[in-house]
Amino acid sequence: MGMSLSKVLCERRVENPYYRYLYGEAFFLHRLMFDRFPLTRWRQRMDEDELKALLQESLAVAVRADAFKPSELSRVIVDTTAQPKNVMFQTDARLLHCAREILVRMAAKHGVHLR
Repeated sequence: MGMSLSKVLCERRVENPYYRYLYGEAFFLHRLMFDRFPLTRWRQRMDEDELKALLQESLAVAVRADAFKPSELSRVIVDTTAQPKNVMFQTDARLLHCAREILVRMAAKHGVHLR
């Protein structure tokens, strides 16, 4: 079972100085200054229509503040590089182990004797 996104973000906020700077913290703390659960509970109480309305109102406020023009929304690019992904890297020992298991199965299938 994976960790929730809010828990991951809160943990990163504690360990990453860039996150702390983004939140305006002036000094390092080894713990969170807030409880992440109220935000999670608030988000879970909202249904899809309420979330859509919140997004629409946020965009309307941004247009009124001249942050962007509505014509700029004809094409939207979503960048997910900051989201955690289930990716194995070349230095990951599990990746090497998986590759070794596949090679052993292929060798057995083709009659190649391994010592």
